[in-house]
Amino acid sequence: MSAKRASYNLKFERAAIAFAEDNGNHSAAAEFGVDRACIIRWRKQWDQIFKGATTCKKFMGPRKG
Repeated sequence: MSAKRASYNLKFERAAIAFAEDNGNHSAAAEFGVDRACIIRWRKQWDQIFKGATTCKKFMGPRKG
């Protein structure tokens, strides 16, 4: 049985991005306990995460189709 996919709220993602900008992706991943790929993806989605919705719902990304 596969593991359940984790979801993170915007507040958590913003904190991780801010930490990564000062200390690097690898350090941020270790500090926040997430995969380095998540940090890289969140930094690429900076505009949507920081300038998007102000609620603490997670960012789902663009819809396909």
